[in-house]
Amino acid sequence: RYLPISVRGLKPLNEISVDYISEDGVVEKESRPLSNKEENQQFWAEVYSGYVDGEQWWPSMKFEEKLDYVRGDHGRYDSDIDGLEEVFDISKNDEWRKKYIGTAMYENTRFVVLIGRKIIEEIGGDPTKSKNVSTVGEYLNSKGIGRKVHRIDGKRVRGYRLAVRNGARMASDGLVSKRA
Repeated sequence: RYLPISVRGLKPLNEISVDYISEDGVVEKESRPLSNKEENQQFWAEVYSGYVDGEQWWPSMKFEEKLDYVRGDHGRYDSDIDGLEEVFDISKNDEWRKKYIGTAMYENTRFVVLIGRKIIEEIGGDPTKSKNVSTVGEYLNSKGIGRKVHRIDGKRVRGYRLAVRNGARMASDGLVSKRA
């Protein structure tokens, strides 16, 4: 078992609750009475000794992957993100475009350049709420789609270049371009 991942004082203050986590992700809870200063010092000496001896106190990569899976199952539902993924193919990000530019796959992909508020309108959200716009912007940035200046029909437009999913209908055409 690993070193403690959390230690909390309980009421009465002469007891602590300690959470340990094992390699397979099992959290063990243990309450320890600390009736005097020596017991308290003994507990922290054990923790320090384990740390100095090199006991693993952080989650392994295998455990992190399990956590990511669980977080994905219990992630916060966001209708704006779901709507975004319904209309646009987020996998076709800036790196994808650089890699496939000039290919038939690229030529058969419809791209639109939209500002944040227009994206929210396209997916049926409320563009007057800046939280919606920032949530979508942060999500797109995390997926490798940055807000940049694009040249569309001789005009400079600062927005996100998004790939429209095949068969997806947009509320408006926005500014459409086939070139990156």
